[in-house]
Amino acid sequence: MSASKQKIISLAKSVLRKEAACLIEASGKINGDFFSIVQFILKMKPENQILLSGIGKSAAIAKKIASSLNSIGIKAFFLHCTEVLHG
Repeated sequence: MSASKQKIISLAKSVLRKEAACLIEASGKINGDFFSIVQFILKMKPENQILLSGIGKSAAIAKKIASSLNSIGIKAFFLHCTEVLHG
């Protein structure tokens, strides 16, 4: 196996190990607040919507969350924080 091939494989394994460690760490942060949010969403009336907003990286994440919620039938939309200022 060439050095560059071995380096790429090693790097890929390293990235996956780091991501797995982050997922394990994140799972430890799930608590009663998470349960409360899930309960709130499950009790929403059909005409209600969830508004997500953010700036920068949090905006990109909020857009993806809104899209995911819509794909499972929960009405959600994203509004960029700076767009709110334009009225």
